[in-house]
Amino acid sequence: MAQWIERFADAIWSAPVIFVLFTVFVYITCKARFPQRRLPGAFAELFRGKGAYRAVSVNLSAVLGVGNIAGVAMAIAAGGPGAGLWGFVSGL
Repeated sequence: MAQWIERFADAIWSAPVIFVLFTVFVYITCKARFPQRRLPGAFAELFRGKGAYRAVSVNLSAVLGVGNIAGVAMAIAAGGPGAGLWGFVSGL
């Protein structure tokens, strides 16, 4: 069973799969017209002081999507803080 899981993990994290994930990321980013550019505005609202948590929450959910935020929270809950780090690295 352990060998099967190891082979499956090796297939999932192989170079072609990583390349496809990166290509899809670039394609969706271009089609969505680079939503990451709105993140500095969200963090600027955070430091202005009025409704900071609400402003950042609304801006992040608009830019990233609620499913992505919940997905990262679930990954961190299941896999620890390293899941967030590798999610960030793969996103870059």
